[in-house]
Amino acid sequence: MRSTIRAIATLLCGAFLVAACAGAGATPTPAAATLPPASPTAAAATPTIAPTPTPPAMTDGQGPEHFTGLPGTEPYLEVQYTITPVGDVEQYRGGVSAWDFKTTDPRMQGHASFAFSLDAHGTLGPEWGTVTITNTDGRWAGTWTGKCAGGTWNTGDWIVFSCWLVGSGQYKGFSAYYSISDIGPGSASMEGIIFPGSPPKL
Repeated sequence: MRSTIRAIATLLCGAFLVAACAGAGATPTPAAATLPPASPTAAAATPTIAPTPTPPAMTDGQGPEHFTGLPGTEPYLEVQYTITPVGDVEQYRGGVSAWDFKTTDPRMQGHASFAFSLDAHGTLGPEWGTVTITNTDGRWAGTWTGKCAGGTWNTGDWIVFSCWLVGSGQYKGFSAYYSISDIGPGSASMEGIIFPGSPPKL
């Protein structure tokens, strides 16, 4: 679904650029006498080079920490969903999205699975479910206070959601707030916190 939508968008963008270039070529050029004189300093101007951003520092993976990260893979469908029309709403059920990722905290990385439900009102709607994140040292999972919820639009291509997770294995006794946004090709990112204790009682 994501790749099809993005391919169509790329083709439409290309067609738009071709049309724009063709239209630009048909515009008459003003006579030389009507053009303003060139600035004497224009040729001497040098382009400004933006500094290379410094990557975020890694944490020591101990105690309370703030983390940021990027997926190593684009989210993909791990388990196929079903669609049931109910009035004007299409109910997506039973699907599981997945992605592999790394963050600035080694505890919050690995393989994520998002078991989701979605009520689609046309091309957008609310989305909810549960998340599990696993790596060699432990596992993070949603609890009754940590149901993941968010929204999706552009027929599932773009999504934002967040949830509370509880650690097990070497992460036992810790909780995490995990938020992910994927609002366009190559834009997926995640951020959150890890701390000792339990999620808030919401």
